This record gives sequence, C-alpha cells and structure tokens, in this order.
Amino acid sequence: MHFKGNKMTTDIQRLVALASDKTVIYVEDEDCMRKEIGEYLGGVFKDVVIVKDGIEALEKYDPDTIDLVMTEISMAEKGGLDLIREIKSICPEQETLVVSEPMSTSSFFDSIHIGVDGYILKPVKQRELYSQLIKTLTKIEVRNQSDAYQRASQAFEKEKSELSYSLLQETIENHHKALISLVELIEEKDSYTAGHSLRVANYSKIIAQELGCSEDECTLVYEAGILHDIGKINIPDEVLHKPGRLTDDEMVIMRSHVTLGYDILRESSDLSPTILEVVRDHHERLDGSGYPNGKNENELSQ
Repeated sequence: MHFKGNKMTTDIQRLVALASDKTVIYVEDEDCMRKEIGEYLGGVFKDVVIVKDGIEALEKYDPDTIDLVMTEISMAEKGGLDLIREIKSICPEQETLVVSEPMSTSSFFDSIHIGVDGYILKPVKQRELYSQLIKTLTKIEVRNQSDAYQRASQAFEKEKSELSYSLLQETIENHHKALISLVELIEEKDSYTAGHSLRVANYSKIIAQELGCSEDECTLVYEAGILHDIGKINIPDEVLHKPGRLTDDEMVIMRSHVTLGYDILRESSDLSPTILEVVRDHHERLDGSGYPNGKNENELSQ
C-alpha cells in the first residue's frame, strides 16, 4: 500500500507511534487479502500473528500478549463474530476490529452486543484502514492510561508521598490527554464538526456560570461537554461522515453513540459518574422525546 501527501505521512507517523510496541492477530481466510493486509500490518506493529481462520486464531490467542484482534467476519471455519464472542469471554476488555461487507442495522447492533470495537469495510481502502487502526489504538492508549491511573492511585493511598502524588497527577493528565485525542479523531475528518465538542464545552460552561453553579460544577460541565460525543469513535465512518440525510437505519446506528460513549468512559475510573450520565443523557429532552431512554424532566433532575 502506498501513501501520498503530507496529511497521509503525518497519519502514518501517528500510527507507527501507536503500534510500534503492540501485537496484533489478523484473521483472514482469503489468501490475497491475508498477504496484502498482513504485510501492511507488519510494517507498523511490533509483532503480527497471521492466521487463516477462527479456530487457529483461538489456538494462538494470548490475552497477555495480544493488543488487538482484527478479523474477517465471513469465514468457513468459525466466523469473526463467533471468534470475538469467545475472545471476549476470555478477555472482556480485548480491543477488536472486524473486516466485512456493509452491515445491516441488526448485524451492527449484534456486533456491538458481542463487543466489536470498530469496523473496516470491504473493499478495504488504505485511508479507512489506517484511520480505524489509529482510532482503535488510541482507545487502547486510553485504557492503558486508565490502568496506570489506578496503579498510581493505589500507590498514593499506600505511600502518601510527594513522589507518589506527582505520579498520580501525571497519570491523570496523560489519561485526559488520551481521551481528548479520541475526541479530536472523531472531528478531524469533517470541517463542519471540527471544534464542535470544544464549542459545546465552552458554551455549556458559560451557561453554568450564569446559573450560579460553583467552580467545581462549571469545570465538570466543561469536561462533560468536551467528552459528550466520544461514543462516535465506534460509529462506522460511512455513517458518521455521510453527506446528506441519514436513513432510518443509519439514524438508529448514529444514536447509539450516547451509550457507546458511556461504555467507553465507564472504564475510566478517574472520571466523575456525573460526566458519564451527561454523556449518556445529552440527547434526552425535558418532554421525554429524546434518546436513548426517553427520560423526562423529572427523571433528568434526579
């Protein structure tokens, strides 16, 4: 695969930085695709395990060494979704990508229920491939930073030293930076939405200040505004960046971003539960006509 242009070069550099210390297992039963994609992955990841079906993938899967599972969906020997279902039973937090033809809405939600984290559509385009890899590896970075925060927090509680406090603050900052990078990845492809989350955060904070909220409350509102659309990282690009009106099925998929965002942030132990609730409920309406749960004014104020 060949990449041209300054933007392309920058993204390849970003991908290499994220992948150079990670291992991916790639599952594909089509020989040509397995060779082409396998060679590309080998150029950016530290290690690549290439297998031809889900059965062989399960035999070679090791949750302690595999950072990413990338699999074709339609395979004669144990399909990709069945493979991911079994892998998630072994390691629920395992990041997974599927390579497939365009999915129906029901198949998309089945894949979400199983725990699929991202989608690469056939025929595979180089731009979409590295874009999805960057998004997924950035999510892995978020999880790693969250784990680092938990370790630093435990160390601080045990030692209460200046060094452990400094380490705790550093891990919190790094984790927040990783979260913000996810937001930037969502918005960078679309000039219309670029800066949307920052604008929402700024306006929300101004409104909170005018309502007489405390400084801490205004900060929380600002942080929730920055992160409110983070679930869009799991929405397929052909829906997220589709020009024109979405179909009814595509709208259902788009609306799932609120619960997807809640699930992503729920793994982040240093975030306020209120931020998670705002992310989940930011499309609810006072009259109960919003989504995902149709909450009304009384339910939202609880």
